[in-house]
This record gives sequence, structure tokens and C-alpha cells, in this order.
Amino acid sequence: MDRFIGHFLQLTISLLALGFGIEGAVAAIPQSQTIAARVARGHGKNTYVIEQEVQFRTSAEPLVLRERWLVENGERMRLTVTAPTTSGLKAADTASFEALYRDGKRIYTELNSGVKTTNVSQEFVEGFFHMRSGKSILTALVKSQIVPGDFFREKSKPTKIEQIHHIPDPYVRLGRDNGVVTWILGEPSPAEGKLSPQVWIEQDSFILKRLRFPSEAEVTADRYTSYANGLKFPRERTISWSDNTVTVRVVSIRAMTTAQAAKVFEVAPFTSGAKPARLPEIPQVREFYSRFR
Repeated sequence: MDRFIGHFLQLTISLLALGFGIEGAVAAIPQSQTIAARVARGHGKNTYVIEQEVQFRTSAEPLVLRERWLVENGERMRLTVTAPTTSGLKAADTASFEALYRDGKRIYTELNSGVKTTNVSQEFVEGFFHMRSGKSILTALVKSQIVPGDFFREKSKPTKIEQIHHIPDPYVRLGRDNGVVTWILGEPSPAEGKLSPQVWIEQDSFILKRLRFPSEAEVTADRYTSYANGLKFPRERTISWSDNTVTVRVVSIRAMTTAQAAKVFEVAPFTSGAKPARLPEIPQVREFYSRFR
């Protein structure tokens, strides 16, 4: 009997520490770690090939570029940009850009020159849709200054029954986004003045619906679809900043085999084979690939 009681107490403490216990169950708001971990579950288990079209609204006709992403996780990715025949560019023009993301660095092809290495941009959009652990998601939110620096502090786990009590997370609350009930992470916006950076996560499905950076640039994600090995990914996203709007639409997603993915993220082959970038001389396009890619 004593052994049974001991096991029961240990199980109860563990569940409560994860936010699912007696007080956690009745609390309206789960902890940020719990929300982020649930979001990460939908980010798949394979290396994926994602083909998508990026449409820029220009003063003339729309410009379309084709992106090919190879994704191992939110920290290891590779991008190739080309211009399809329907891009809207003149026949004599071409577009090309390549980037490798790993270890917090972006190795990319410079316009009309060689290869350059910088830190990954704080407004790098794609990583948020591929982080495969709750810790990675919360760390990225802090680095992007979407949530305060003290947001991601480890909470001590209770070891005694009297230590168990629910402490509300000060930066997590319920809200709505276009009529959908969401968890909102970040500080509330003031009644007047600049909007606060925040992230909106759908309450029931734990998918990323909207994200606002400190610059007030925003990303919205819609039409989520399920793909191989647990990947939930939006078929359409919109990135907006200042007077610019860019729409990203998925063309196809497939999983890569381990053999195919073996050398995709190695630095040396990337740098030796990379060619100088060429992007249209349109400020919106160049700013997009500088800030959000």
C-alpha cells in the first residue's frame, strides 16, 4: 500500500509539473512551455522538400518567385530561389538566390559576388514553422524579441505535495484572431501607440496563426494541411510590413530519405557550388530576402 501511495504521489507531482494536474486542469491558461511543446508536435519528423511560390505585389503586374526549401528542423534549412516562366520578369532577366541556415548562421549568396555569412535574421520567418521542440520555439521568440527576456526561465519542479500550486504565466492569455480562439504570447498592446510584438496560437489545434515582430511586421498563416510523419503546415501565408504585402503559397511538400538528406546541409559543398545571387531590382523583393529569409 505504501508503495502504491508513493507511486501515486510521484505521478501526481509529475503531471502537475507539466501543467495537467488538479490545479492545472482547472486553470484557464496553460504554461508557455506546455503550449510551445504542443505546437512543436505538429512540425514533423522527417527532412522535407517544400516547394512554394512567393508573390510580390508591385506597382506593375505581380512578381512571382519559386522557393525550394530543404528542411531538417527549424535550425537546419536550405533555400533555393528561382524565377518560373510565369514570374512576371522579362525574358532576359533571371532570379537566383541560395542560403544555408545552421548553427544560428545564414550562409548565403551575395548579389553579383561571392558567399557571405551572417547571424540568422531576428525576423526569419520559416524557422517558427519547423522548430521541433518547445524549448526551441520559446528560445526563438526571445531572440526575436517577440516576448520579454525573462519569458523563458525554467520553472522548478515540485518535489513535495505542498509545493504544488498553479502560478499563472504573466505573458500568456486567451484571445481571438479573426474570430478564432487563440493563446496569445507576449505583452498586451497599449491603448495607443505602437503595437506590441506577440504570437497567436490556435487554442484547440495548437498551430501558429499569426506572429508580430517588434518592427510591427506581421506573418499570418492559413489553410493548414497535414503531411507525412506529423507535419502540419499552412498552405498560405502572408508577410506584411510598411506598405508591402507578400503572399506565400505551397506548391508541394514531400519527405526526403535519410540518404538523400545526408549532404544537403554541409557547408563546404554549399560554398563551393554557390553562384552569385541575382534578384530583381525591386526594393520590396530585396528587403524581403534580406529581412525575412
